[in-house]
Amino acid sequence: MERWIERVSFDGIHFNGGIKVSDLPSLEQEYRQNALRVLEQTGADHVAYCHIEYDAGGNAVSADFYRGLPMDDATFCERTSAIPGKDYIGAVHRLK
Repeated sequence: MERWIERVSFDGIHFNGGIKVSDLPSLEQEYRQNALRVLEQTGADHVAYCHIEYDAGGNAVSADFYRGLPMDDATFCERTSAIPGKDYIGAVHRLK
């Protein structure tokens, strides 16, 4: 039986239907590609595109996707420093 993630949002808007766990890789890839475009267009240091929260058993319990959140170094460090180590932050970064 397919497992679902019920707590899902896209650009801050909650998606009531949830998504299949098997859909995570394709969604992540789609949002990563968009973040690469945003990185190139804005010249930002970092562009975040997703945050996936995992429970103690390693199962994804929530997923938030963003059409690209451009940030400088200080903002990126501030926003990600408090996120638990078991969570996943999808972001692309400018090489310096």
